[in-house]
Amino acid sequence: MYDQYFVADNDICIECREKNKGLCRPVSAWFVGKCFHTQSKRILFVGKNARGFQEEVKEGYNEAYECSRDKLFNKGWAYWNYTKDIIAKIYPDDCLERTAITNIVKCNNSNSNDTTSDSMKAFCITQLGMIKKEIGNYNSPWCEGIAMNGERKIFYLRTCHPERKNKSEFTKAVIEWINASS
Repeated sequence: MYDQYFVADNDICIECREKNKGLCRPVSAWFVGKCFHTQSKRILFVGKNARGFQEEVKEGYNEAYECSRDKLFNKGWAYWNYTKDIIAKIYPDDCLERTAITNIVKCNNSNSNDTTSDSMKAFCITQLGMIKKEIGNYNSPWCEGIAMNGERKIFYLRTCHPERKNKSEFTKAVIEWINASS
């Protein structure tokens, strides 16, 4: 899918790069478990923007599928650590293969800080529409709620980044929400 959109002559990406200097190459979804599409309860974690690390370089973008499976879930970083804990408590067996992780903004111009500009959000979310291509085309506001994708209900919860949150309290609250929403 990414080969089709993250090409050198994509006008949307070219214009975004002109307005936002120093952007990394776009990053694919971080992880899509082998059983994700067969689950009755699908859990997709969506972060705000891509943070840099050594992904596999493809033509026009960075492929993160395999290296995230091998590297990120073994890091102590708050997002990955908390996410891994939530997944393990929802799906105790073979937990990673039942979930997916992506970012709503595909590029970044910092490896350590969130420097996502409003124009980056507009290009990536609205014009390129990558998140809709990854998870389906539905309209929903940015808050807790239910969206419809055809006949399928999608429950969603927007949270803050878990950094500096009490891990036990944060993961417990998300797990309780997931269990109550399904």
